[in-house]
Amino acid sequence: MRDLSLGASTSRLRLRIEELARRVRPYLAHFFAACRRWTRSARQSEAEHGIKYSVVTACYNAEPYLDDYFRSLTCQTIGFTDSIEVIVVDDGSTDRSFEVIEKWRLRYPNNITCIRQSNAGVAEARNKGLVHVHAPWVTFIDSDDFVRHDYFEQVARAFRIMVRKSR
Repeated sequence: MRDLSLGASTSRLRLRIEELARRVRPYLAHFFAACRRWTRSARQSEAEHGIKYSVVTACYNAEPYLDDYFRSLTCQTIGFTDSIEVIVVDDGSTDRSFEVIEKWRLRYPNNITCIRQSNAGVAEARNKGLVHVHAPWVTFIDSDDFVRHDYFEQVARAFRIMVRKSR
């Protein structure tokens, strides 16, 4: 590797930057192609299911946090009922987590799915939840977390920018 310390000449530095850009270009092309495919897939899935985003959550003894978790998802600026599905896998909770999840599922039966299993760990619970996903974009949010009110709007904006730049 060449010495690029402060004493390196500007022309050598420019050549090194151009060389790095040539190396990165194929990866960026692949990334932007994936973004275009995601956009086509998202339109197709949206037409079929009306859902753009899926949230998969493994839950174990999270009763004190679940109401804040669900509030943060149902108050999204893009519209929860039109755009988001939540799949919560209760991984053998011994507290009242399942009852809290059911309360929210009954409030939003078309958007919230609750699956109950004996304790198998977070990875197994997430994998079980992935089977029920309808949207092309999936995120994993822990049951003791919450997201900003514009989380999914920011995700949509980021994807639009990436797709625009890839053209």
